[in-house]
Amino acid sequence: MKCKAILFFCLVVAGYALQSQTGLEIDIQHTRLDLEINKKNKSLQAEARIRFRSVERIDSFTLFLQGLQVDSANMAFRHQNDSILTFYLPATLEAGATDSLYIRYHGHPVMDASGWGGFYFQGDFAFNLGVGFAADPHPFGRVWFPCKDDFNDRCTFDFYITSDKNDMALCNGLLTDSSNTAAGKTVWHWQMNDPIVSYLASVAIAPYRPAVQNYQGKTRNFPVWYGGRAGDTAKMKKSFVHLFDAIRVFENAYGPQAFEKVGYALVPFSGGAMEHAGNIAFPLSAANGSTRFESLMVHELSHHWWGDWVTCANAGEMWLNEGWASWSEFLFLEKVYGRKAYEEALLANRRKILLSAHKDDRGYRAIRGTPHDYTYGTHVYDKGADVIHTLRGYMGDEAFFRCIKEYLAARAWGNMESIDFRDFLSDCSGMDMEAFFDSYVFRPGYTRFTIDSSWIIPEGGYYNCDLWIRQRLHHAPSYYDEVPLEITFFGAQGQRKSISANLSGPCSALSLRLSYEPKLIVLNLKERISTAGFQELIRLKDNANALQSRADIKFNRIEFNADSILIFIAHHLVRPDREGVPEGIVLSESHYWQLDGIFPESTLINGEVPYDGNDKNSPYDLDKKLISKSEDSLVVLYRPGAGEPWHIWKDVNLITLGKGDKSGTIGIQGMKKGEYVLGIRDAGRIDTFQSDIPATCEEIYLGMKSTMMSPPVKLLSVTPNPGVDTIIMELDPRADLLLISRTDGSKMLERKLKNESGLSLDIKNWGRGTYVFSTFRHGEKTGTGKFIIP
Repeated sequence: MKCKAILFFCLVVAGYALQSQTGLEIDIQHTRLDLEINKKNKSLQAEARIRFRSVERIDSFTLFLQGLQVDSANMAFRHQNDSILTFYLPATLEAGATDSLYIRYHGHPVMDASGWGGFYFQGDFAFNLGVGFAADPHPFGRVWFPCKDDFNDRCTFDFYITSDKNDMALCNGLLTDSSNTAAGKTVWHWQMNDPIVSYLASVAIAPYRPAVQNYQGKTRNFPVWYGGRAGDTAKMKKSFVHLFDAIRVFENAYGPQAFEKVGYALVPFSGGAMEHAGNIAFPLSAANGSTRFESLMVHELSHHWWGDWVTCANAGEMWLNEGWASWSEFLFLEKVYGRKAYEEALLANRRKILLSAHKDDRGYRAIRGTPHDYTYGTHVYDKGADVIHTLRGYMGDEAFFRCIKEYLAARAWGNMESIDFRDFLSDCSGMDMEAFFDSYVFRPGYTRFTIDSSWIIPEGGYYNCDLWIRQRLHHAPSYYDEVPLEITFFGAQGQRKSISANLSGPCSALSLRLSYEPKLIVLNLKERISTAGFQELIRLKDNANALQSRADIKFNRIEFNADSILIFIAHHLVRPDREGVPEGIVLSESHYWQLDGIFPESTLINGEVPYDGNDKNSPYDLDKKLISKSEDSLVVLYRPGAGEPWHIWKDVNLITLGKGDKSGTIGIQGMKKGEYVLGIRDAGRIDTFQSDIPATCEEIYLGMKSTMMSPPVKLLSVTPNPGVDTIIMELDPRADLLLISRTDGSKMLERKLKNESGLSLDIKNWGRGTYVFSTFRHGEKTGTGKFIIP
């Protein structure tokens, strides 16, 4: 199902906590329901015939029936707490034996305490929604028929629904018959031959006059029902103009549609829709003749694969139902409207997750094993979809689509759970998926990778490129491992090369050789892997005004003298480094920006970044902790690159949205390549965060050995380190060349050597920062080291 965001707050309502008390006593095989619904009195009278098989040797068994009065049964029973029905068999039933239960009952079926789920009487309509948000357990078939009401027990159904003569009943399965009674009513017989769990069973009664079309599926034809009143179906078809496209997309991606029909029943419920198999309850207001709500149509259809055909094993695995249905909306956009539509929807979804999910769900949560109150929350739906996008990026399209199709077929008419899914994908693809599931499925938070520094050395017509890459965490408990991240190298003449590297831990180092000098290096350019931040690569051929980027920076003016330029902007939603923060300044602990690209130094770039420290439920409150009192003392700090000290950028202007509301924008004039972060002058506060660069990073950085380097590179020392005035550098006596560079790649010193084992160097005027030096012999690197000027 899918629901309006506001309804997620209903999840905190105390549910009717039954827990699962039915156990494994019986396996229900078939349920026949003879049901007469009185819309005027909002009541029902019913008979249920349930055929079951004993799973174990039993004398009694338990079912659920909530809020209804039992009149009689063919065996002794006890109805506890108006919900739990215990039946006592006349004789012991051996394991594997079959028997039947006959029960008559009546009453006023109830809605869920949250307002989402249960039975509804509204105007001309009577209908059920099979899940209760507050109910415990969530399956909510028990409000209109006796059942086990869990995610595992499946059975087939016969529905005999008696309605007024002007009404029609819509149910799961196929309509096999309708007959008139002596009382002037009509009995509608629907037969559901596909086994479904109780919460997917459905009935809807109204003056329906449905339209029916035939769809030629991959393996068979099946009917498609548009369940609306006489005046509804024409608009419904216009809103569902891409329904056949959606079926085609999902049959190609997930396998043949398995149910006897695809059907939608319009109901006057504005809070969402419910994926009853073959009879989806869909909001009347959303079938208004436009395609504005077609993502809802698509979401519910995809449940015919993810949720109905194969069902999550328990509420803690709900991401396998709802995360996949939410991602299926993106897949539909990609296949019907193009890849750009997919990427835009993905970006909007990730923005919602990173900025709002922790507020919606009262904390940062894993998508698997969410607490009961957040089973249908933002993490399960929206982060679940984002994780699936990343799974696709991990596996690649061929393995991803092949293996999920095989998984659904292998678990058809059964259940799914995360560990089983992980192991199946590992076996199917030949990839070990344990690291992915550990980081993305079983743990909260996100990660973000950034280039700490790069070093480019020309050699014989080629360029040796050494990269140091940092991993920072966004409310995640541990570093991610084996993340297959794409790294793209851009040259000044339009050259472009991408490689993929598996990154693990807080720091990574790698080397490669290119035939051109890389002027811009971008991680995760196509964002096949979702991380904690937003970024965009912008190519401009003309000067630009008021250019809004995806990375939360507006370029008010860009002027340049070149045929074209590349601008890369990233908004990293992780803690920036703390080295070299000016005294009296407190730095943001939650985000910073990065500007890079290929453009002349004379390029004029004026930008504008947002800030929001509002205590209200703002969609953008990353600065709530930073701005404790007033935004008047906000500053922008800048550094050219990693390892450099921060300094205050002077040319800024504060644009407040309202007096004292702690929100607005800050204009930054004359922007250069580097990193930008918000800070605040506050004499009464101390920036308690220290650098979170693990000590092992230094070892990794200095110990990196290029695959092109032979003999092995020696680690060279510097004393003192950090140094202020003069340092003594250890050298490789075999070397004939010394190169010293800043970590941004800019060269500081090049000196020829001859049998020198050490060098005293005056660094008084070099400026604060981190420097890397290397020695070479005949063009091959023989030693490397690093020193800091504080």
